[in-house]
Amino acid sequence: MDSDLKTIKSLLLLGASAFIFALTGAGVATYAFFDISEGAKVSHLEFGVDGGGSLLLGLKENLSGDITYYQEVDDETLSRHYPSYSPGASLSPVSSMMRDSWLLPSFDLNTGFPVFYGDYGEYDDPTSPRVARQGYIQFEAYFLSDEDGYLYLGQDTGITPLEEENRAKEEEKELPDGTLDKVVEGVRVSFLSCLGYQILDCRGGEKATYAGPLDINGDGYREIDSSGREILYGEYEGEPVFGEPLSEEAINPDGTKSAKGSRPLLEEESAQNGLTFAKEESKTLEELTNPGTTSTVSAAPIAKLSANVPERTVITIYLEGWDKEVNDLVEDGSFSLKLEFNALLMPLSA
Repeated sequence: MDSDLKTIKSLLLLGASAFIFALTGAGVATYAFFDISEGAKVSHLEFGVDGGGSLLLGLKENLSGDITYYQEVDDETLSRHYPSYSPGASLSPVSSMMRDSWLLPSFDLNTGFPVFYGDYGEYDDPTSPRVARQGYIQFEAYFLSDEDGYLYLGQDTGITPLEEENRAKEEEKELPDGTLDKVVEGVRVSFLSCLGYQILDCRGGEKATYAGPLDINGDGYREIDSSGREILYGEYEGEPVFGEPLSEEAINPDGTKSAKGSRPLLEEESAQNGLTFAKEESKTLEELTNPGTTSTVSAAPIAKLSANVPERTVITIYLEGWDKEVNDLVEDGSFSLKLEFNALLMPLSA
């Protein structure tokens, strides 16, 4: 059978077509997991389905569990299905780190949900972050096609900073032009289906490193343990190497400072000693897009579509706390996010 395309166009409009981040900070960028005073304001979320009724997006009824299918889904409809969602909901930095701790062979892709981890408290175990129960947008979508095929992202998917709003905020806060636009670098969208787990980085930037020293208490200095060594947080393997106590404070490339008398992490020496940091396994838009010009699966599909069988896909919109652009200088950053899905219709492989 020749391949064909049917398209679902999903436009997410947040905060008057934007996510709006209101963050606390001292005016100097701190590395990852910044504090949030109010969170990302989500004021509008809308889905539009284009496929002539042959490709639909379904949501479960809150009480009965029955699936209702739509070609268009707005805030009111989504809130009815998911009462926990409402316009003005907040986002907080979370992380998709440590996926191997939950995405095990025994994990049920048909019923399970991805796990995200929150920021660290001053007395938390540095290598065992708390599971995040909130701070992200997550819902189950059921894609229904009248033919077999695979679900991909469309080429119109993208994320765009709202420059006019960002420039106004930058002027108000006396920030350099373009500072708030960087918030888009930290946004991720993940998809969990029977085919597995995919993470979209719309901008396709540098993959986040899931470990490093942090300034937890907000005093501008990396945290240290009782022996004066900088604390290494996150997901890593091997043993770090530390330097001698500093005779004076030092400023690090990530904007944090190492306090006088502390023993700083020596990254190069640690790497030579076998220390490795876990890396984000995200994909670019190109890696999740199939234009439908071939009859082979040439990119990573989001889901497998069996004719007239609803395919469950858990969609999560979140801010990756370990992304280097996620810091307290992107407060009030605004952007718009558009998701377009394409169904490539073809016989399914085993």
